[in-house]
Amino acid sequence: ASQFSRAYGGQIDPAEVGRVEKQWADKGQALADKVKEAADAAGVKSKAVTVRSTQEAQGIGVAAIFQEPMVFPDLDVAENIFISHQGMGAVMNWRELYRRSDELIAKLGVTLDVRRAATGLTLAEQQTVEIAKALASNAKVLVLDEPTAALTPVEAEKLFHVVRSLAAR
Repeated sequence: ASQFSRAYGGQIDPAEVGRVEKQWADKGQALADKVKEAADAAGVKSKAVTVRSTQEAQGIGVAAIFQEPMVFPDLDVAENIFISHQGMGAVMNWRELYRRSDELIAKLGVTLDVRRAATGLTLAEQQTVEIAKALASNAKVLVLDEPTAALTPVEAEKLFHVVRSLAAR
């Protein structure tokens, strides 16, 4: 059990996390193939890779954010950002977790309380959490799957602001 699931009485089912990660890996491979095609078309040197898990994708600097973000409603924003991180130590340093989460959210140019429970986040806020999660894993390539499909025009503009701030980095 992860530090987070222990902190929440085991309410996070590791099998569910694994199932969702497998779905992401399958979708991620299809997206990785498209990214390679686009890179080749743009004249960027690239090589074909096979991605079998989200951990492998993270290892090569690729993160995918799908139309339906995977945010755990019983956790706060910061916990969601760092839920898949390994090696954070046996004892959770909450102050550091919140500090790092605040920094990531600030880099995105948005205002979001990282101590706020994820339940009740708008879809745009959930996508922001997913983007912060990707940044926390040092992603170099961010693939967004139909990012505005379920957003209102106002939410879509907020998401575009976040993406523009990333592109400017």
